[in-house]
Amino acid sequence: MPRAMKQRFASIWDAISDTPQEAASLRARSARRMGLTETIKAQEHHVAAIRAWLLEEHTRAGGGLYDNVHMLPKAQVEGRLYCVMSAEMPVGFVMVHRMTEGASISLMEVHPDHRGKGIGKQLALFAIDLLLADGAKYIEVECAPHESEPFWRGMGFMSDESKPKSPRSNPKLRLRPPC
Repeated sequence: MPRAMKQRFASIWDAISDTPQEAASLRARSARRMGLTETIKAQEHHVAAIRAWLLEEHTRAGGGLYDNVHMLPKAQVEGRLYCVMSAEMPVGFVMVHRMTEGASISLMEVHPDHRGKGIGKQLALFAIDLLLADGAKYIEVECAPHESEPFWRGMGFMSDESKPKSPRSNPKLRLRPPC
């Protein structure tokens, strides 16, 4: 049975399920399928480990998010930086930002040795659930690099014609959960 159009949900799983039991089952099945590791609030030593891998990636391949590494310590102190852990080391991170009505996923990256294992999806779902549970009416993301756009579209984000591209010409997408 379709839900009322004005209803708010605590997570994406609640929004697409008919019962709380079905939502819990979907959440558990997704976690098992992706072989999820723990997602935690980042600590200071996690920021140092992330900085090291971003520098290595930047030095080796010239890519990655190293140019944004200066934002991580502040986000960690403010409780806006989360890590996926494996063997007590961060293998992915996401930085979120809450605004008055909405929110954004500011940065997200997975360690090069751990890509293709569902960690990016785990981080995105974690951030979406976290921000929706905090009352965000929408979530924005800037697709940088441009190649990330299909990933975010696959997570349900869509173009928002009211938002121009970023100053760097990266597409900006928005997720509006069912109300």
